[in-house]
Amino acid sequence: MAQVNWLTKGERSGTTLITAPGTPAGVESGVERLDAALDGFTGPIPGWFRAFEKLGFWWYPICAVVGVLLVLLLVDPADAVRIASGMAISLVLAYLGAFALNVAAKAQARGRGHASSQQAIAEVDPLARIAPTGARALSDAVLGRDAGLEDQVHTLLWRSVKTTTADGAAASEELQALLARTAPEHAAGRAADAERLEQQIKRLKEDGKI
Repeated sequence: MAQVNWLTKGERSGTTLITAPGTPAGVESGVERLDAALDGFTGPIPGWFRAFEKLGFWWYPICAVVGVLLVLLLVDPADAVRIASGMAISLVLAYLGAFALNVAAKAQARGRGHASSQQAIAEVDPLARIAPTGARALSDAVLGRDAGLEDQVHTLLWRSVKTTTADGAAASEELQALLARTAPEHAAGRAADAERLEQQIKRLKEDGKI
């Protein structure tokens, strides 16, 4: 079945995100901001860093070429070992440079915008949230049996994100009941996985490891 458009994988964070039911205004920017916040960008991403990201893989060969050219200017061109060493060093510096630029961009974003990722996440909460664990598989299992349940599944998954609240806990229970009714084999698999995890945690506690 086709992927639902209200579950998406963040390009930066790699986290599965869920958008608010009804596609409210600003939901796309909310998803982008949540994804950025999960990756450490709590404010607007600097333009210079976006330009750097567009280089992608080319950043490394560019640094390698620059490193070789510098070595050719500073040492005997016949010394192949030194040239190879210069190339290797330039690749290491390219990696460290990319890391430093990433850190600098995030620091600049914090200075322009919000003090913490938690604050940014809270502000976009009405538009986008981190999806519950296994949300995509659950959605596929239910909607693969009955596509007409999409709005209900979307709403329940959205509400179930906040399992610490009464509404969130109720939505989670409704979701499990719906899954058991429409895709019992998937529900059984989830229950078995949950049981195995509980037993693993229990053993770790008994062994004093947690």
